[in-house]
Amino acid sequence: MTIMENTHLPSHESLLTTPLLDVHQSLDAKMVDFVGFLMPLQYVGIVAEHHHTRSHCSLFDVSHMGQAWILGENYTHVAQSLQSVVPANLLDLPEGKMCYTTLLNEHGGIVDDVIISRLPNQVEDFMVNGKQAYFHIVVNAARKEIDYAYLNTIFSKSTGEIEIHRLEHSALIALQGPQSMQVLAKMNSHIKEMPFMTARGLKLADIDCWISRSGYTGEMGFEIATDTSQIINLCHILLADDEVKMAGLGARDSLRLEAGLPLYGNDMDEQTTPVEANLNFVLNKKRVENADFMGAEKIIHQLSNGTEYLRVGIEIEGRTPVRKGAAIMYGDEEVGVVTSGCFSPTLQKPIAFARIKTSMMDKKGLLAVVRKSQIPVKLGKLVFVPAHNR
Repeated sequence: MTIMENTHLPSHESLLTTPLLDVHQSLDAKMVDFVGFLMPLQYVGIVAEHHHTRSHCSLFDVSHMGQAWILGENYTHVAQSLQSVVPANLLDLPEGKMCYTTLLNEHGGIVDDVIISRLPNQVEDFMVNGKQAYFHIVVNAARKEIDYAYLNTIFSKSTGEIEIHRLEHSALIALQGPQSMQVLAKMNSHIKEMPFMTARGLKLADIDCWISRSGYTGEMGFEIATDTSQIINLCHILLADDEVKMAGLGARDSLRLEAGLPLYGNDMDEQTTPVEANLNFVLNKKRVENADFMGAEKIIHQLSNGTEYLRVGIEIEGRTPVRKGAAIMYGDEEVGVVTSGCFSPTLQKPIAFARIKTSMMDKKGLLAVVRKSQIPVKLGKLVFVPAHNR
């Protein structure tokens, strides 16, 4: 399901909240239950928030995501242990660089998609009880406990002591849009020195922050982590800039779909490999050659021989949105299923991802079933709106 389809109005008081709840409520956000968190779906409207992100910049609350440090006694040992379940080359990851990658199970299935950043060595701010934190990892909200338990199992098999230090008192926000660098540069000019997919500690309005130049919208953007005691103050400072407005889960979903970005639980899961999810770019060439990560045998076989199914973009005839779960038919045969879909505010037409039999890639006459209607579709590229994040 898409982010919007994975939400419903809160019906009880047992939902978890982020440190920005008061901000959301003060702005009259429409709040929904998203994977057990009370989160803003929209403020003034999904389409308006989507367009504002594309033209100016928007502030997203992503504090429901999990953040942690990976601690150990030796960088090489920690990197080797962690990369045993990810296909990235963490051993050669420079300090301050980050990578998007996947946690893999023994069958090559995706346990989660994560962002891993290498922290600077020998810096007191990144030490806990005398142990160095070598990596900062961001995981999906719905997968936090699963991911941490899985990693603890992997680390327990290591010959050295490696542990996960959860950053329970760190909030996370994302400032996304073409004006995001300009806005942050007013607060700290060093922001301009940050290339795409790098991270560093900087002060914003005299507040200590861990900032990465990254995001989930395809636009220029930054994710900013700081202590929960400072996050509301930082948000108010950012929102005082005329370029900045809040945006909710609805715009986050339509933006990531336009940019071709997958959502865990929709477009990938533990039964889906990176090859099947059309995420071959996460497979480091050196690691594939060495075949030294979990699930490598199956993944390498798929790289050589292809897969039965593949995630692709689909072009949809007409203006009817095609949502997750819609069957893709070829005659009387079901040949695929829509995994994410929405009406694109930028393109003014419906867009979607689908998991399709690779034998159908060149076929014409594919139809998506929406209620009692059959809508003509054709297979296309995953990216509907080119990225402007570099």
